[in-house]
Amino acid sequence: PVFCNILLADELNRTSGRTQSALLEAMEEHQVTVDGKTYKLDEPFSVIATQNPYGYVGTQQLPQAQLDRFSVKISLGYPSVDEEVNILLNRRTENPLDKLDYVISKKEFEDMQNSVKEIFVNESIARYIATLVNITRNSNYVECGGSPRVMVSVMNLSKAVAFSHNRNYVIPEDVKEIFVQAVSHRITLKKEYKGKVTSESLMKNILSTTVMPGVQNA
Repeated sequence: PVFCNILLADELNRTSGRTQSALLEAMEEHQVTVDGKTYKLDEPFSVIATQNPYGYVGTQQLPQAQLDRFSVKISLGYPSVDEEVNILLNRRTENPLDKLDYVISKKEFEDMQNSVKEIFVNESIARYIATLVNITRNSNYVECGGSPRVMVSVMNLSKAVAFSHNRNYVIPEDVKEIFVQAVSHRITLKKEYKGKVTSESLMKNILSTTVMPGVQNA
């Protein structure tokens, strides 16, 4: 099933370590190795994964190296009562998923990816990103901060945000829009602070206390 363009790995933290290790190769190298023979995956290739809360029966914590390969992490939470009513009503006679159809072609998606690569990032934005990630490494709450891989990911995601806003350059607000979702799952809190603070709240605090490019301190 990994030989596809978009892979949905449901309840990833219930799979074996061997499965997760194999998926790590696919995510990082876009290839699969079986009995010493390597097979390249088709492009584009993306992985979307869900996980159950830690502590549920049969779950295990994902390795940090694997979490680092995911660009963003979001928590969906539960839908509202009205949304759940709509879920029930839409499924009275059939599954709406059966009617899903594609909205763009594979070539159109690749063209969008190529356009994002051309988005301009000036030095002040690069320094802003590097400063934010560097702060995570020096926080008293953090055992393991963001890696250079995190900085590159934040930059690329900021470019994608700029593209979604029909701009060909990145501004500080683009970085702020995705920073929490891009970094919070890639840091490790110190044991004494787990349960007292969250990585998400810490990332928000870093954003609020770090001066953006072009903004002067009062």
